[in-house]
Amino acid sequence: MLNPVPTLKRIALTLPLIFLWSCAVSQPVTAPIDGKAIAEKVIRPNSGTIALVFDENGQAIVVSKEGQIVPACQVCTPELERKYGPQCAKARKVSETPAANANSKPPATPGDGPLICNKLIGTSVQAVKPITMLKHTGSDCMTFFFELGGVTQAFEYCW
Repeated sequence: MLNPVPTLKRIALTLPLIFLWSCAVSQPVTAPIDGKAIAEKVIRPNSGTIALVFDENGQAIVVSKEGQIVPACQVCTPELERKYGPQCAKARKVSETPAANANSKPPATPGDGPLICNKLIGTSVQAVKPITMLKHTGSDCMTFFFELGGVTQAFEYCW
């Protein structure tokens, strides 16, 4: 079994930097996110794998260590299997090449319906660790909650 401590340290070190970086590169929703700059200045120097960037409207964008925007996808559920066949065979699947920027449509294989997370098909999910972001009225703040080491952590960022 892998020792979770180094991973938790990376998360603990990377998240504050991501929040600071998202402030520094804060752009309107219509402007593309510079994934390569985020990877170069935030992810790689901290031995990270991905960065989760939130814009001022609370839209989450995932950037890989290669600087690519990672497309959002859905898990192939029994309901979707009824509609798109076993293992969602007739649905679109995430392409091996992620979108170039946040405004690009994620590339996908031919098919219908939602974009399916094809790397999850035929696997067993071992854990789900949610991150919650609250954006509320009355202030220009976002509050983030996630579990770290069995304890719920909260971070608040205001601009």
